[in-house]
Amino acid sequence: MAAILGDVLRTEFYDALTAGIRFSVIYDDEGNLILQISGYTEKMLDLLGHLLGRMKSCAIEERLLSDYKEMVKCI
Repeated sequence: MAAILGDVLRTEFYDALTAGIRFSVIYDDEGNLILQISGYTEKMLDLLGHLLGRMKSCAIEERLLSDYKEMVKCI
């Protein structure tokens, strides 16, 4: 699920990524969702707020979920 969420966020926040800000969404061994952000900008806190808001409201399309399930089966 973290991979799908990461893909959705990378698409929506493409401009931030091209400006040198990096972020990743991962799950740790205990199932906790971790959002990592790195880069150098005074807008980092604004970006964090936007990312968290988008994560909270994110609805994953059934097609994306199906595609991801198929991809995982092949691994």
